[in-house]
Amino acid sequence: MERFKQTIKKIAAIAGGAVMVGATMAGALAALDSLPQPFVTTAGVFDSYIVVGTLGWNPNAAFDGVAVSGLARDVAVGIDVGAAFAQKASSAASGASSTTTVSEGKLIDAAGNPLNFGDSIFDVDSKLDKNDIDLLADGTFKDTKGTNKATTDYKQTIDFTDGTGTLLFEKDTDAADKKSTDYLKFVDTSDVWTYTYTLDFETAITMADEADIDQNKIKMLGKTYTISESDVTTNLTKMNLLSGAVTATQGEYTTQTYTMNGQTYEIEVLIISDTAPTSVKFRINGETTDALGAAETYTLADDTVIGIEEILPNEGSEAAGADQVSFYLGANKILLKPTDSNIKVNDIEVKDTDVTFTHSAATKLDKVIVSWKVDDTSDLEAGEELEDPVFGAFKFVFAGLNSVATEDLAITPDGTDKIQLDTTNKEGDTLSYDVFYANSTGCVFNGESADNPLIIGNNNVSAVGATSIESLKGIRFLYDFDNIAHLVEITDIDQDADKVWFETLDSDGRKGTELAYTDVTNTNFTFLDRDVVLMLNETAKTIKFVAINDNAGGWSQIETEKGAVISFGGIPNTDVDAGWGSINIAEVDASATVALVTANVVNCTWDSTDDEMDIGAPSGVTLYEKSTADKDNQHGRTAYGTYFDYYTKDQKDLAITYPDEEITGKVYVAPTGATTTTTATSGAVNVNYFNAATGISRTDADFATAVPTKNVILIGGPTVNELVSDLATAGKTWTSAEWATKVDTAVIKLVEDAYGTYDALIIAGYEAKDTSLAGKVVASKLLQNQFASDLTGTMATLSTAGASTVNEVTFS
Repeated sequence: MERFKQTIKKIAAIAGGAVMVGATMAGALAALDSLPQPFVTTAGVFDSYIVVGTLGWNPNAAFDGVAVSGLARDVAVGIDVGAAFAQKASSAASGASSTTTVSEGKLIDAAGNPLNFGDSIFDVDSKLDKNDIDLLADGTFKDTKGTNKATTDYKQTIDFTDGTGTLLFEKDTDAADKKSTDYLKFVDTSDVWTYTYTLDFETAITMADEADIDQNKIKMLGKTYTISESDVTTNLTKMNLLSGAVTATQGEYTTQTYTMNGQTYEIEVLIISDTAPTSVKFRINGETTDALGAAETYTLADDTVIGIEEILPNEGSEAAGADQVSFYLGANKILLKPTDSNIKVNDIEVKDTDVTFTHSAATKLDKVIVSWKVDDTSDLEAGEELEDPVFGAFKFVFAGLNSVATEDLAITPDGTDKIQLDTTNKEGDTLSYDVFYANSTGCVFNGESADNPLIIGNNNVSAVGATSIESLKGIRFLYDFDNIAHLVEITDIDQDADKVWFETLDSDGRKGTELAYTDVTNTNFTFLDRDVVLMLNETAKTIKFVAINDNAGGWSQIETEKGAVISFGGIPNTDVDAGWGSINIAEVDASATVALVTANVVNCTWDSTDDEMDIGAPSGVTLYEKSTADKDNQHGRTAYGTYFDYYTKDQKDLAITYPDEEITGKVYVAPTGATTTTTATSGAVNVNYFNAATGISRTDADFATAVPTKNVILIGGPTVNELVSDLATAGKTWTSAEWATKVDTAVIKLVEDAYGTYDALIIAGYEAKDTSLAGKVVASKLLQNQFASDLTGTMATLSTAGASTVNEVTFS
């Protein structure tokens, strides 16, 4: 009978021969810190053997056990480790995720035009203004200096170019781990500015010389700046902007205390030189500054910057200390000079910046335009930020993806010769069954076996050659009316009574019917409220389905609960030999009438080299290695947002997370001070039940004449475990002779590709007590992330001298 997956909301455990584990993502075990991969598959199955050794268990054993009780201890280690792997898989499957929220700012999301995968910020919103974010509020510039005094309003905008901040699923090739995930990508490309800020005066500012603009104040991006220094020839050619957290004016020879960001600053004005060029010296918390002129800055030892706004000499008698200085504490100085290669902030160049002053006529300033782009491609993960380095006023925040309901689909091997599909139908009933099988010559057919073939379309004919039409019971067909699919089996045929019985195999409970048929005649009957037509031919011993769906093409398909459409290709009839079959997954938006993607095709083929069915990589999506430490597990996301997780080793397996609507990104342009909060969330656990008849436990004697066909966890050293002894002989772990000197020692050793493409994890000790402690270390790492910094690389060596608990173990 079919095996059914169930969903429960609790952590599973090992009990007898049945194991329940949750769906999680499998990966290559390139290092111990990658555990529990690859011992847990993409489909959430602890698909490995735990192998206990049977050698050397006698009272005279020299080490790795001193009596038969040592065998029992190793069995206990296997239970500890197996339970930890199972529970780790279940908790990983709990739908754990995180949600990032931003306290204020502009969400990049135009009406009816969210940020889809492949879109840049420009594609959604090419310009921000006062209606989007308060930082861009209109302002009024009051020119109170020089001879050309005037007042004019101005507007502020931030523009984006095509390619700014693109939502992608890809690999970060610049990162050390080459991690692949969802990113907001900012590129270092010559024609793509990360942003362009424009301050546009309603009426041009007139300036005949520097005195017409110096010492005026202007509010830009929410900060008030003093134009502390400028150059004016025919037009403005340089402008120094100065701002700060604390603004103060202080007299010569005076001492005052200021508090900024919780830090106290005692500032003494040592001297103000009132002869040109005027300058000032400070002593700040005991540190003496350089002599500073107007618009100059000094950086203290704690990186605090003091900037001079204006020096006011001869404001009174020298004795009274009436010379004064206006300054900023926590200063920020921005030098805007179009002839420079880059803008300078506190005298440090900001790479890849540009400034333009536009003039409508000589001495008439109309606009100040500042542009910046990342000087190196930047990939933001969910919860990460990119701050504007010029004004320091705003930041880009990637708050992750929108939250949508999803469903899990899986395509996994069922033994070496079958491929299983796990999905739902439109009504949410679970459909879990074998869709392809291969015969002894490697020909692929629809169904579970020759006794249980699967009919997926009208006019399909069952396999011929049966001794009686009654032997054709067990045929299954995909019933599909009103886009609601059911898996139905012919459970019995009585040729003498001319009757046939049907039952559904769905998770919502079996529904059956009895039908009287007429030989070699189309027989109409009602099943699940729809008319089905079939013909039984007792002489030819065939069953022919004339109508089992209402699709125009005549082929049955499955519309899932969230709207994906699954169809099958490659094998139109169960009596046609083929070396492959395909599962096609079409993405359909709930509001669309046609598929957005024709199909993500998954080919299932017979691999004659290994004599097993393989699951091919899906088309329609680009897959990336998860990281440098997880190369055998690939994943990717389509433009619609469907997520594919593909384990590439052995027979492969594929897990698919399908959304009920298109997945989009959440990107904010927010003030620098906006709070970003990431909150962890969790969901239900998808739990798979192991077939108790298959089991996961083995002894080394089970492999006396064969090598493992799964990844293995080997308990015990070479003296007690034959598989470990074989690996030691091959030079892949310690030999018995090497172990003989390892008193109070245990090892946790990864042997990658120990048996072809299958990995081995060795948990062994000098004595059984040492092996037991090593097993508990592995379990602690999986369940509490304890020893994470110790279990790295391919081997960890434990010192167990005097240790009775894992907390007393040391690593060498």
